[in-house]
Amino acid sequence: MIKKTLLLFLLLLIPQITLAKSFTFYVKMACGNCSQAITSMMEKKHSGQYTNLVADFEKDVVTLDSDTLTEKQIVKAIEKAGFTVSETPIASTK
Repeated sequence: MIKKTLLLFLLLLIPQITLAKSFTFYVKMACGNCSQAITSMMEKKHSGQYTNLVADFEKDVVTLDSDTLTEKQIVKAIEKAGFTVSETPIASTK
């Protein structure tokens, strides 16, 4: 009985390990204000639910990691910021 109680106690002390999924989205952005708009909308809609958000306007790519958000939720936030998500990389004109 003591071993079982000790085991349960130790399991409660060990934080649960979750593996975040990496997401990459192709989004046409013109400047730093565009990337800031996406970053701000993600913070407004999904604060604390992602890590490593990078909205790179020079490469037209948004990347982030999350173990709770779905692709659909992220796309919806990017679209709410006024941008369209492409399924393929965007040919750079910069």
